[in-house]
Amino acid sequence: MNRWLFPRVLLLAFSVLLASCANSSPPTVESLSGDGEYQVMTYTDFPDVPEFGDATIYYPLDTRGSIGGVAIAPGYTERQSHIEWWGPLLASHGYAVLVLDTNDRRDRPNLRADALIAAVRTLKAENSRNGSPLMGRIDAGKWQSWATPWAEVAL
Repeated sequence: MNRWLFPRVLLLAFSVLLASCANSSPPTVESLSGDGEYQVMTYTDFPDVPEFGDATIYYPLDTRGSIGGVAIAPGYTERQSHIEWWGPLLASHGYAVLVLDTNDRRDRPNLRADALIAAVRTLKAENSRNGSPLMGRIDAGKWQSWATPWAEVAL
């Protein structure tokens, strides 16, 4: 499969899944092929979490109503930098997105699963943390976790 085709197919499939819990109109191929309607902001100044390394939270600046959350972990030997493009893309479509680095690039699947679960907890906690730009904005019923191979977990 072409190097650029796989990420596009994966993006389309993942976007359709996310659209099921989004707060906007049904998606089209055109609407999912690029950036969404929201301006995206980022931050990294949230409490440290021992289950994962550095992380970045991407979020839409202004939305109508509450937003869903997505936690994303890199695959085996990958870093946050390999998958960080998901953050602004999904946030531009109305999601709070936490993209993380594992503690070690060679972490086994169980540690990657622990990292993803901790990332979801961290993002949920941002909904009630004083000073968080996401305080009161996240809908607890709209969650997805996603990881490349070796980091998959169902929540």
